Amino acid sequence: MKANKLAIISDINGNMYALNSFLDYVNADPQIEYVINLGNFIGYGGFSKEIFDLITTDQRFINIIGPNEYRIMNPKDDKDSMSIREEFGEPRIQQLKNIPGVMEIQLYDKKFLMMHSNRYLDSYSLEKRLKFLFMDEYKDTHYAQQHFVYDYILYGCRGISEVSTYIEQPFKRKAEVIISPGDLYMHFYNTICFCLMEFNGSKVDITIKNEKTNTNKMVEKIISMNRDHISVLSNYGYFNVDGDKGTLIIELLHDETMFSQYYKHFWEQSIEFILKEAEYVGFDIPKKDEKIAKELKESLLVYSEHNRNREFCQIEGKINDAVKKLLSKNYLDQDQSFKWSEIWLLDKNKNLLFSFLKYDGKCQFCDLDEEKMAYMKSIVAKSDQLIYRVYE
Repeated sequence: MKANKLAIISDINGNMYALNSFLDYVNADPQIEYVINLGNFIGYGGFSKEIFDLITTDQRFINIIGPNEYRIMNPKDDKDSMSIREEFGEPRIQQLKNIPGVMEIQLYDKKFLMMHSNRYLDSYSLEKRLKFLFMDEYKDTHYAQQHFVYDYILYGCRGISEVSTYIEQPFKRKAEVIISPGDLYMHFYNTICFCLMEFNGSKVDITIKNEKTNTNKMVEKIISMNRDHISVLSNYGYFNVDGDKGTLIIELLHDETMFSQYYKHFWEQSIEFILKEAEYVGFDIPKKDEKIAKELKESLLVYSEHNRNREFCQIEGKINDAVKKLLSKNYLDQDQSFKWSEIWLLDKNKNLLFSFLKYDGKCQFCDLDEEKMAYMKSIVAKSDQLIYRVYE
């Protein structure tokens, strides 16, 4: 009996190189008949328009939209979304509005529910995610009323790949398999992640696949387009490909509330080193943290401020003594947690020297020669109680 296959993807985020790596795999296997795309295909990688045209014309693709696409259709104060919307043009925007955000499909005598959500990264309990998903997002829809009637629930969520069976008593009508395929721009790992399902009679095999891609090409593309450096550091990392020089990415494996206890020495030594060449700084902060925003504005004699989206704003300016003190001495809030959700340091030509993403715990040191690389690694080695992973 011929086996039928389908692939499940999510979170392309404008990265055509990642999509092409995925398609190389799919095109090499003629048994893959469908590609289920769970949204967030638009992003800041520079290829949103091209990706949209491809996934809406390739007959294998079954698409829904995610939060990124909603932001393009309904832009508020997000300048990146407005830029992509202008690139798309009105005909594509209207076509985008016809793609659903939730979809039921039937393939190989199996019933699927497709959706996208970014709300569950902090929910480690699968049961909790499922209940939140239906109670909070779809409680007033017929999907909620038809809970536990699907063979497979597929959800897109950046950074999560899982295959689980969910059964809840006493309300269960049938067991459901929940799948999150991971994402196609797993930048710090230089791989793409997706799910492959193979249907062979009554047997179904589900596999999470990881395939190589080249993140550096994506970064080079963004830089060549003169896109905002924030897009580079927020969405794509790049690697210390030469081993002893280049870029060093360190993931701090920590609870952010323990920052002062475990990572104080590493942070202060690193910042002191990077500040020697830095001339500009940027901060990403939640809009609700008015006190922290005020402190930044008072420290930066000249600054610019703009909204990244509805929840976060970015404040950028030229480094002075007050900012240096803030970064090296006053970087913790009253709870001894790191103050800002993200920071970046630039040289006099506004090239990226350093970035830190609080919630990912990732520090990125850019353009290090052999001497600087050796020094940074020595700081890591000497930091007491530092729990980390180095990407090289």
